[in-house]
Amino acid sequence: MSQRLRLNPIACEAHGMCGELLPERVTLDEWGYPIVDERPLDASLIENARRAAAACPTFALLLERGPTRRGAAAPCGCPRPGASGTGGREAALPNRSSALLAVAEQVHVDQQRAARDDLQQLAGAWRGPARADSTALGGAAR
Repeated sequence: MSQRLRLNPIACEAHGMCGELLPERVTLDEWGYPIVDERPLDASLIENARRAAAACPTFALLLERGPTRRGAAAPCGCPRPGASGTGGREAALPNRSSALLAVAEQVHVDQQRAARDDLQQLAGAWRGPARADSTALGGAAR
């Protein structure tokens, strides 16, 4: 199975982190929005692509697994949209498969959020606790 990058243009807010972390496959337009090369990733780029997807603040960049050739059957045996060569209108996935794909996408988003929360906790621990009172900074108590 090959892996590809996919962008949700609605969620993207042009932070540009993906272009910085994976310039081999993501270029930024003049406004900072990514233009993603959706060809299958080489094995040497997969780890960097995973980092770029995890670093996206809006979860707009996804790393997804797919068949190596266009129009191949899904692992469950369901036809992929467009597999019949008519643009995918009558070859849409059955309702059950669509629901499974939606659940899989949600799991992926939840995993990314959990990873981001862990990183934020680590960053907070590294910075140390916030000091709200002046005595902690050497000032006199009132």
